[in-house]
Amino acid sequence: MDEWTRRKQFYKGVFGDYIVYGFKYVGHLGEGGWHTTSWLYANPIHDFWVVGSIFRHISINISDSQFGIRNSMTIGEIVEDVDDAERQAVLEAIQHWEKDGEHDHHHRRQATSINR
Repeated sequence: MDEWTRRKQFYKGVFGDYIVYGFKYVGHLGEGGWHTTSWLYANPIHDFWVVGSIFRHISINISDSQFGIRNSMTIGEIVEDVDDAERQAVLEAIQHWEKDGEHDHHHRRQATSINR
């Protein structure tokens, strides 16, 4: 299990024909990862774990305890059949947010356990 820290509440935007939301995470070695949610207006919502240009399935579990709310995510298999337009929209969103995030010096952090 890897430990990732969420850096900002969330990003959002319209890229191509897709609405894309994203949460940026940083691993203990400084590598970046993204939890993205995307959909083509009336189509189903898709959640992915994206590192570089690799898309994986992700399931999210949220628990509430006396210690507060804690997210745990399980990263699944690589997704090969992401629609080309959706893949491009998500990667464009991440590129935009990465550039925008270089100027964001105030980050809200939340620990999240990642299971592989």
